[in-house]
Amino acid sequence: RSIEEMTLQKRNGWNWNAPQRRKVAYRLSKMSNLAMLAGLAVHDTIKILLDQLWKEGGITEPDASLYARKNILTRVWRDAEKEQWKDSPKKFPPMFELYYGQPVSTDRLKSVGSKVARCVQNFEESELFKDLKEDDTTRWLAVDPSFHDRQNLKVDGHTIWALPDFARKTADGLCEIWDWKTGKVNPADQVQLLSYALYARDCWGFAPEDIRLYGFYLDPETGPPEIKEYPCTSEALDETVRAIRADFKTMDLLLESPEENTPKSEEYFDQIEVGFTCNYCFFKELC
Repeated sequence: RSIEEMTLQKRNGWNWNAPQRRKVAYRLSKMSNLAMLAGLAVHDTIKILLDQLWKEGGITEPDASLYARKNILTRVWRDAEKEQWKDSPKKFPPMFELYYGQPVSTDRLKSVGSKVARCVQNFEESELFKDLKEDDTTRWLAVDPSFHDRQNLKVDGHTIWALPDFARKTADGLCEIWDWKTGKVNPADQVQLLSYALYARDCWGFAPEDIRLYGFYLDPETGPPEIKEYPCTSEALDETVRAIRADFKTMDLLLESPEENTPKSEEYFDQIEVGFTCNYCFFKELC
């Protein structure tokens, strides 16, 4: 069935007395896979480096690449091997490949580990990182912040879960927003960065013409690391808001009661034809 239905079914699935199907839906909604885990390892490691600069004035992590591979990549994978998600899928996410019994060779695991190390090393060796180590950190606006620590962006009363990986105010008053990427350039990247620009406009008060958007492609697989700037205009932000409103309208159509976030019955959602997508769907167990 559709991912929308399965996602809606997870509602309150964390509760110990929730129906079993809802518990499973909640568990599967916390699932990750090797590609996502690699991105997590890179993002969390860069966050640690920047947090150390921001809060401690210098880097104290002696080997960031090793930290990413050992303390994040290997640890999360081994926790999934031990099925610790049975205790807390939020704290110990199940891994798609292990959960559904898909063989993962030693070479593939090593390849993912090497990619993570390359991404972290490319960041550490970049001109951006050199600049950040000399930067005035009092002008930094965000370092991969938690949603609990920041003002929420709202569109028509709906919360938009969008916060940048890194943002700072430059000496000449501009707002730089950065997003770390572990894969190749994707058309969706611009939409993502524009949603961060909405946050900068509505929560930090920057004019669109004073916002600079950058995707840092740390290991694009087609060449050396690349920094790509995306344009930010009032028209682009207005179009982003229209797209968000359209998405909310589509989501509301799947609800029996939008006010209570109650989904329509399972019969409302047609089952899709079995195809390529099913091979990578986190919700196969329920389907």
